[in-house]
Amino acid sequence: MSADRGHAIRTRGFDTRQLALPMLAFALTVVGLLLLVGGDDGAAAPPVGVDTVVASVAVPAGTAAADLTSVVEIRVLDEGARAEGALRSLDELGDGVLNADLVPGQQLLASSFAEDVVDALGPDLVAVSVRLEAQRWIGPYRLTGDRVTVHRIGENGTEVLADEVRILDAPAADAVDPRSEQLISLAVPESAVGTIMVAAAANELWMAGR
Repeated sequence: MSADRGHAIRTRGFDTRQLALPMLAFALTVVGLLLLVGGDDGAAAPPVGVDTVVASVAVPAGTAAADLTSVVEIRVLDEGARAEGALRSLDELGDGVLNADLVPGQQLLASSFAEDVVDALGPDLVAVSVRLEAQRWIGPYRLTGDRVTVHRIGENGTEVLADEVRILDAPAADAVDPRSEQLISLAVPESAVGTIMVAAAANELWMAGR
């Protein structure tokens, strides 16, 4: 073999090895990009905001739903930050009155409203809200529907404060923690409001059904 031919073979072999390294690097880069793109397909989507009606100022209980448009606003909240039953638009305010005070930023719920007692039940009834442990109200409510007898049970015995009292609004019975207090809205005779509120403040209020 001539010296010129041997030199040519060595030159060609050197050129092939020189090309192999860049080609390998390019192939690895392509594979890496494909894996990166494929991984993005399974990435969690960013949280989606949902319109939610909240109070923009303090609002007292008894405010009519029709008067709330100037004291509430729409905020976009993450789904996980919204309370169950939170309203999404002003069109959902509906009718009735607030059954409890609202503080700025508080979400409005479907359960935030009671019927307008004066119009729906008569002029001698008014709406009051009391906090009660589940054992004091939920049993009769489940068994007899929305009408109960309100009792005061204290050191001096038992006294009936009002009969045929209508429960206007209460938490869902199957979602109540028996160890906690819940806000219950009642339609009671105007003459019994004072005694009922005093009994509630003294933790002496109980309900019974029949």
